[in-house]
Amino acid sequence: MSHRESQTEAGRGVGPGALPAGESIGRAFERRVRLHPDRIAFQSVGASVSYGELNRRANGMAWALRGRAPEAGQRVGLCMGPGIAQVAAMLGILKAGLTVVVLDALGPSEGARDILEDAAARWLVADPATAGAARGLMPPDCDLWVAGDFDGPSCDRDPDWTVSEEAPACLVFTSGTTGRPKGVIRLHRNLVWGAAVWAGDAGEAGDYRHCYVAGHHTGNGMSNLFRTLLLGGTVIHHDIREQGIDGLAAWMLGQRVTGFSVPASVFRQFVQGLPPWQRFPDVRLVRLGSEKVVRRDLEGFRHHFPEGCRFANAISSTETSNFAIHRLGHATVVEHDGVPIGHPLPQVDVRLVGDDGEDVGFDRPGEIVVRGPGVAAGYWRRPELTARAFRPAEDAVGGRCYHTGDLAIRRRDGCLVYVGRLDFRVKIRGLGVDIQGVEAVLGNHPDVQAAAVSVRDADGSDPWLAAFVVAASGKVPDPAGLRRHLRRQLPEPAVPGVLVFI
Repeated sequence: MSHRESQTEAGRGVGPGALPAGESIGRAFERRVRLHPDRIAFQSVGASVSYGELNRRANGMAWALRGRAPEAGQRVGLCMGPGIAQVAAMLGILKAGLTVVVLDALGPSEGARDILEDAAARWLVADPATAGAARGLMPPDCDLWVAGDFDGPSCDRDPDWTVSEEAPACLVFTSGTTGRPKGVIRLHRNLVWGAAVWAGDAGEAGDYRHCYVAGHHTGNGMSNLFRTLLLGGTVIHHDIREQGIDGLAAWMLGQRVTGFSVPASVFRQFVQGLPPWQRFPDVRLVRLGSEKVVRRDLEGFRHHFPEGCRFANAISSTETSNFAIHRLGHATVVEHDGVPIGHPLPQVDVRLVGDDGEDVGFDRPGEIVVRGPGVAAGYWRRPELTARAFRPAEDAVGGRCYHTGDLAIRRRDGCLVYVGRLDFRVKIRGLGVDIQGVEAVLGNHPDVQAAAVSVRDADGSDPWLAAFVVAASGKVPDPAGLRRHLRRQLPEPAVPGVLVFI
């Protein structure tokens, strides 16, 4: 069975048809406003706003911006703290056909200044609370605009111009921990499709109350915001950097949250701080992502969330949106420590390729290559990096493929299991070997609970691998059988020369 044939439906209840194809974010949002103008769209501590009022504020921003920046696609920086005003400004910039660059108002100013310069932002929008800091960020040829409420007749009228689904919606910059930050060009189509595929999980829009903790300057926060608004739910936003994690449980209970999306490490911290008796009876979906999800995350979910609640391991990146998902319930058995990332979402093609660019087949680690509606347009002003990571598909279907740099294994049932990054590679006897890939293959053996692999080069000799293995049942696995297991899936240089049982 090929990788295409193995792509079964990513999960029950996923429906790309929930939002019409070909719409911009602004048009998709206006559709929701017409359906339920009085429903609460965004709830933060001490403040809320309805769909109708949020749309009115966004329209005021859109009309005002259109008069000042008539050229479509111009970049507009946004320096505001998290809250209603920030969301209204984001929607207004998008409705105007401009590209929003959300800055981290709580982060270091030097990084924000670099982002504005790289984005060549024509305008920087701030509110009275952030205007002072914003003035210190502005590069040459960038004008500051301190946003008001924009009261007036134009606020009740939706924009009458067309914004293409292929237009750039935002530049989302990476953290820069590995070097110069990269601006990912996300299109309107990426974000609208990213909302549509979660329609089945949202359930009835009227009681979909979605809590997330990421800031809107991140790809995760941006996706969660529009995933909720374009499906007609209520955003229950809790920025943990500003509000902390200690009050999150009480906030979720008080707001009767039904959907909870957090990075895996934040979920672990959250669960560890809960008293044993704490339950969240209204939550229907817990969605983890951004990091590897492990078995103890599922155990924490089972202890604190109700029987009918689902647990989703959803892998994504800023460059791809969500591209695969694994849904689990209270009775789901996870055989190994790592929770699988599941099957590709509808309309998404996921290949696992080796160094030669060919499919690696089943049960072998390969780089994840993604093609689908969520794949971004590339990196802003980084043509060489874009050419390396975003490549045209070589088959008749066409399209753009993103080479993620992540490694996974495809099981014979088509399910994907995350392995690690390509960065963890060493040369053993001239062959590039991924250490985390070796650890994953070891961990898939039924007699192995956990494994760690390290590189050794005693006395200046050629490097070799040593594996430290924890037995699953306290019984030491047969070394010869374990090596046969490794050799079935790995080239000889990747088989550890020494096995140490702990």
